[in-house]
Amino acid sequence: MKRICILMMVAMLTAFTLNACMSSDNDSMPYENSQVGKGLYSGYYDGCWTVNGEKTDSVQVYVGAYVDISNMPRTYVFGKYYHQFFADAPIKAEKDYGFPLHYTINGVSHDSYYFAFEHQNYSFRYVVRDTTFTSIYVIKERPVAIYNRYSNSFVIKIKISSITDSYVTTSDEMSDGKQESKSVSLKRPVPELSLVFTGTKRKESNR
Repeated sequence: MKRICILMMVAMLTAFTLNACMSSDNDSMPYENSQVGKGLYSGYYDGCWTVNGEKTDSVQVYVGAYVDISNMPRTYVFGKYYHQFFADAPIKAEKDYGFPLHYTINGVSHDSYYFAFEHQNYSFRYVVRDTTFTSIYVIKERPVAIYNRYSNSFVIKIKISSITDSYVTTSDEMSDGKQESKSVSLKRPVPELSLVFTGTKRKESNR
């Protein structure tokens, strides 16, 4: 009987110890997650884009409470796919004001943080032969990113399923002196694009 009591006490102590360890681990997770955006990975990353595996533009991306993807590889897309539409006519794109995306953290490992961004399309305007076009890059699915704390790198992956450009055309003046305007949309014959930004040089930010 005494032996049975001793065994029961040992079992209870073991269970208590395991519960305490699990509670300690769970308590540390919110603390770990609370550090996200507070110096672990926030800042400016110098890096470059690749489009379907081909290296393109060197850019800088801000990462903090949100990720501001500036300078999408529009010049590459124009040069690669648009010459058939505009021949040698110059394409003047408006200033890139950035592509701010909010995110959620999907997971944390011993060396990396895993992010998923909100799903929204990227749009901008450009001018060719005095015609202003609005271009929309249709994002296929939620972009994702990985931050590696050891290499201090930030990698963003975006898939573009299609590109549609639209412009407004105005009819000749009618008998009543009015003109009719209508919007024309053109789906460009651009294949699915896999965009990857790799940033390897992080600069601290006060934002």
